[in-house]
Amino acid sequence: MGNVKPKDLTLFFVTLFFDPKMMMRKPKEPEFMRELHRIREEMYEETKNLTTKERVKRTHREVEEFLKTHGYRFIPSDKGYRMESI
Repeated sequence: MGNVKPKDLTLFFVTLFFDPKMMMRKPKEPEFMRELHRIREEMYEETKNLTTKERVKRTHREVEEFLKTHGYRFIPSDKGYRMESI
């Protein structure tokens, strides 16, 4: 390796291991997974700047709304909360 410079070796390894032709192709992601990732990204963007208390408050509000639409309500109990049919 007398005349080989470290820069040349770096270029060789980068080309060898990161050349798109050499890399394995990822399978195409199904449509429902793309939709799921999009929704998760939106949820993250909406909540990323919230404090822990704000997140808990928001989660409780969303759960209460969900339960209400399905005919239930949230009732505080000794160990947290319980659901009851309306």
